[in-house]
Amino acid sequence: MDEATDFLQVARQRGFNVRPRQPDGLVCMISLNEVVYPRLWPALQEAPLGALRGPVETRDGHIFFKIVRRQEAQPEPADKALRRARASLVQRQERVRFDELMDQLRVKYQNQVTAFADRLDAALPDALLASLTQPPQKQIENP
Repeated sequence: MDEATDFLQVARQRGFNVRPRQPDGLVCMISLNEVVYPRLWPALQEAPLGALRGPVETRDGHIFFKIVRRQEAQPEPADKALRRARASLVQRQERVRFDELMDQLRVKYQNQVTAFADRLDAALPDALLASLTQPPQKQIENP
């Protein structure tokens, strides 16, 4: 692969996942992606225009990329920001309610369940392990 490689064509030929694209065929990466791709974001910021970069390891595998253009940050449209904020609040409420349920179940069934701490890392997803080590959170008011 080099700077002239058509990444979209290669990805489709090999059956790789392809992110949704803009009408011009490009993927737009915004600063919010830094949370999802903490290793990729700095590489994107440092890469010169037109140069092939990668592989950068992500939770989904490895990424090769080429910066085609850079645009100044633009304000997010209000309707999109509202949808994103609402989804974030709903997700947070679901997490709080889940944590509360887990706390209730732990208390209710503590005499019937034996947890083997040395096996938890392999058996549980990271998000659930994090909830086991953090104190319960307070209920968030409905928006």
